[in-house]
Parts: sequence; structure tokens; C-alpha cells
Amino acid sequence: MEKVSKYALHEYSEYAIKRSSIFVSTVENDGFEVLPGRYGGEYNNDMLAIGKSKEQDKDILLLGLKVTGDDGDLQLDMKSLGSHRQLSSEWLDVVVYSLRLSEQGCHFAERIAAALAADRLVTGVVYLDGEDEKVKLIRISQDVDD
Repeated sequence: MEKVSKYALHEYSEYAIKRSSIFVSTVENDGFEVLPGRYGGEYNNDMLAIGKSKEQDKDILLLGLKVTGDDGDLQLDMKSLGSHRQLSSEWLDVVVYSLRLSEQGCHFAERIAAALAADRLVTGVVYLDGEDEKVKLIRISQDVDD
């Protein structure tokens, strides 16, 4: 994948389309379902996918595809779906609310809401490491203060 010095994108840019394609193929390869919509901040390109943990009775919600910066950092949008940090508990509440507004999103909303209520939702970020250009995953806690 061609390196881009700035990652300011919108969902229709060529690079954003490539990132979306990498996310979809990666998560679907692992049995995840991609949710309808986009869940990012300013450029709104981030997608969500949900799947089941093979070892535990937990649902896994993945956000992506993020890209690490030149210094290896990974950014979650701090003003996504209002003024919420991506994957925070408040942000997840807005995701559930938003999904309930869409016919194709209702069953995802109920699945996420049930997992949250039962404390069995695990969240993570799928990202492209800018250094080695490999797709990686990191777990994210909702308990971190915004």
C-alpha cells in the first residue's frame, strides 16, 4: 500500500476506499460482520465490525481501519458521534442509539446493547502499522476517562 504522509481523508478518497477494503476483508476473514455506517470523527471513515469470541461467551466490537502515525502513535477520534472518544462507554451508547434508527442496524444495536448490559463486550482497534505495513489489533477499554 502506498504511504501517504497525511491521513486526512473522507470515505470517498482513493486511500480511504483502500483502508475500508483492508478492514472489511480482514474482519470478514475472521467471521465478523461489518456494521452499516461510518463511525469516525472529522473525516468519518472508520467502520465497525462485530464477532464472537471463540474462547469466551463475549462479543467483540472492532473499529478500523486506523493507521499509525509517523511516530507509531494510534489515535482514537476524541470528537466522534458528538463529543465522545471512540469506543468510550458514552460513544457506544450513541452507536447503539444510531443503529436503532436504521432497519439494517437494529439487530446490531440490540446485540451491542445486550453485551454491554451483561458486561461481555470486548472492544478493539484494527490498525495498519505504518512502519511494517502489517494489519494489527489492539484491545481498548471503555473504562478509560475521556
